[in-house]
Amino acid sequence: MLGHMRTYRSAAISVAVLLAGALSLTACSPPVACTDVGWSNRIRVAVTGDTSSVDRLDYCAGFDCTPVPNTPPPTTPSHTGDIWTLYIDMTTPRIVHISARDASGAELATREFELKWKRVGGTRECGGPELAKTSLDVP
Repeated sequence: MLGHMRTYRSAAISVAVLLAGALSLTACSPPVACTDVGWSNRIRVAVTGDTSSVDRLDYCAGFDCTPVPNTPPPTTPSHTGDIWTLYIDMTTPRIVHISARDASGAELATREFELKWKRVGGTRECGGPELAKTSLDVP
């Protein structure tokens, strides 16, 4: 009789260990499946000063770049009043140069910016669109 009790106790302990292991596995989050959809990051630029002649904003990324007039940006910037939005690819450049230009392409103002990006969509695991904000003063 004592031998059967030991066998039952061993079996009960084994089942308890297996259940504990199974429960610990279900406590982990399942892997996240990210979609293959891309997005555009945005730079929001508040244009200040004499903004009456501003027709377009151009930008380029990196330390040694110059925004070139009359080259189409990756996407057309949009604006509401003096708040302009530049749509860029999925990168988050730290250093950008932004130029304000008039309708003829003449430069009204240009400046180098160090941007701070904030995710505004998507998820931490899969990423998503990011936004940086800055301002450009036109004399």
